[in-house]
Amino acid sequence: QTAGGASERQDRVLQAWATMRINFDAGNLPAAIEEAGRLATEEGLPLRVRLYLTDVAVEVLLADGRHDEADRLARLVADLDPDPDHPWWLRVRGRLATNPTEAASLLETSASTLRAAGARHEAATSALALADLLATNGSSEQALELVRAVAVDARKRGAALDERLARRRQTDWGTDVTTPERVREALENLHQPNELARSQLVNAIEATPFGEGPGPALHKLLVEVVNAIATSSDPRDAEAGKLLHAYYIKRVGSQEVVAERLHLTRATFYRRLHRGWQAVVERLANQ
Repeated sequence: QTAGGASERQDRVLQAWATMRINFDAGNLPAAIEEAGRLATEEGLPLRVRLYLTDVAVEVLLADGRHDEADRLARLVADLDPDPDHPWWLRVRGRLATNPTEAASLLETSASTLRAAGARHEAATSALALADLLATNGSSEQALELVRAVAVDARKRGAALDERLARRRQTDWGTDVTTPERVREALENLHQPNELARSQLVNAIEATPFGEGPGPALHKLLVEVVNAIATSSDPRDAEAGKLLHAYYIKRVGSQEVVAERLHLTRATFYRRLHRGWQAVVERLANQ
């Protein structure tokens, strides 16, 4: 009977956490909040379990502006005397701290502790919380640098959700990652994997297949995009795509050689070249 009760409690804990986490990440905030609200009435939860659930519940409640409810859950944890340096507890306190400097310190310590322990997903969660705090308090460049680092790390380990969450912040904060200038630079480095891996365009692609670095992944994506443009139903786009293919992918020769092979005047060559860069931007934006 006791074993059965413990098993049921464990199942309930896992179900509660998954209900909050999955619904919150999927954008179903009401369902996540409903589960978070139940946590306040749960009695007899041991410290580790309550902290495990409170960590995500506080994130959910704060997303809906329910600061008082989040505070109440945190106090239930505090009453159990948790380790002040536990990274989950640091994250909860960081999310709830009213002083931005204190909050940043707590979240940064949480992220670095988790990173040192090899818990890279958990570290990413704390880092993104820190980025949100920095962005809210005017440190936009620091916030962007942080989410870029999260996105790159997530891509290396194939963590699609972490990368998507980081990229979503870049979009929400108005960062123009994909520009004609960055497309041109990436195409110029198309056959240099190490240089290509440093392109800002790596932030415009989803998580790469296991074992594939950002350079080869971006190379593959750019080739696919250029080939798609070259088969466009719009004659000018198709011409621009063929130009990009000959000049950057096949590297058949100089601009003069490519213009001659495609029967383009110099003026038309440059118009199509710029049109091609813009076409790549538009295709990447719709990936």
